[in-house]
Amino acid sequence: MGGNEIVFTQKLYEFSDERNGVLSINQFLKETSAFPNPVSDILHINFDFNTVAVYNSLGIEQMNYQYDKNTLDVSKLPLGIYIIVFQTENKSTKTIKILKE
Repeated sequence: MGGNEIVFTQKLYEFSDERNGVLSINQFLKETSAFPNPVSDILHINFDFNTVAVYNSLGIEQMNYQYDKNTLDVSKLPLGIYIIVFQTENKSTKTIKILKE
């Protein structure tokens, strides 16, 4: 292993629910989907969020903006793999990985 490696550490899942404190993996994945993936222009998100930040595979922020109708326009991003971090109203975060084609 060389000295120029980049390691990403990210929180992939946050399992919480006000009703009983626990979500099953299937419930969580169902409630936090984004499609299509791979995506070429518009990513549709089926959960509510307040802000979104998009990072490239080097961890450099490419986009950051406020809520916009549960869609994310990635048409101007170059081809590649991106990490998208959504922040909800209660400040919890949801992270997904997409492939921009």
